[in-house]
Amino acid sequence: MLAIQIDDRKLKQLQRVLRETPKQMPKELNKAINKTLKGVESNVAKAVTSEIRVTQKVVKESIKKKRSSASTLTATVTLKQTTRIPLREFGARQKKSGVSYKISKTGSRKTVIGAFQGPRPGVMKASWRGRVLSELEDNACLSCS
Repeated sequence: MLAIQIDDRKLKQLQRVLRETPKQMPKELNKAINKTLKGVESNVAKAVTSEIRVTQKVVKESIKKKRSSASTLTATVTLKQTTRIPLREFGARQKKSGVSYKISKTGSRKTVIGAFQGPRPGVMKASWRGRVLSELEDNACLSCS
């Protein structure tokens, strides 16, 4: 059983405080909402990265936030649909046959046959910054961003 008691003195004290600062209430609620927004963004990024093998930084780039204001007092967090994430974000490694990558944390590594990251396996070209290119597509970059 749940019992709730209300202390009249404490209630009147709270009413007095609220009467004295009615203009401050929206500003304080706005601060609380925006701090909560930041926590929600982190939780969404953690949920996505628990399934997909990518950094939270990459996920947070695709999260759209609308911050609260003192007049609206609402905030939204939306995980927007993005274009294909580059293979370099999934731990791409060049092998003799091509470039291997792993998207799912529970799945196995897959290989893009004929793709490359540098002049030969094990040597990455620094100016490409880990991008994956494919011979089959006339040296087109696979999901470069």
